[in-house]
Amino acid sequence: MGGKNKGDLHSGKCLHIVLNTGFFTAKDFIHALCWAGCKVDPAAEELLSRMSFPLRKNDEEVTLVVTSVAGLGFLKSAKLEEILRESKSEPLNFLPCSIETALQLGIEYTEQPMDKTLFVAMEPIVGSDGAQIILCITHDEGDTRLLIAHKCITWSPDDLFVFLARK
Repeated sequence: MGGKNKGDLHSGKCLHIVLNTGFFTAKDFIHALCWAGCKVDPAAEELLSRMSFPLRKNDEEVTLVVTSVAGLGFLKSAKLEEILRESKSEPLNFLPCSIETALQLGIEYTEQPMDKTLFVAMEPIVGSDGAQIILCITHDEGDTRLLIAHKCITWSPDDLFVFLARK
């Protein structure tokens, strides 16, 4: 299902990451993201600073699936609610990602192609201004960055989302 090249990012690609026991705070995640070469946008850093993360007793490998909005059956555009609802239905049966999964993706997936953005399929987080937000990882202008995206956006058929695959 995955591409031939590590950096080949397309609909249907599987990514494998390990959720680990080493990160306990937003500061831990932010340092790890920066060390991995993923810059953290100030709005994302502010959001993360208000979050708490579950303590893990064991590392857990998870499989993520990348699919386009069109791959979910939306040929024109879709809202986040529609994307999440469709992704949970048969035959896809994907799960939304946790915030921890989104951050670990930013740490581990260092082969993201230039000019590609991965929107993380997740239940929205409420920002300090009350806006409902999801996270995304983009690679543009030579940098990989963790950004926020507002839930109210209408996504185009070519936009790529990453989901948690069921075991």
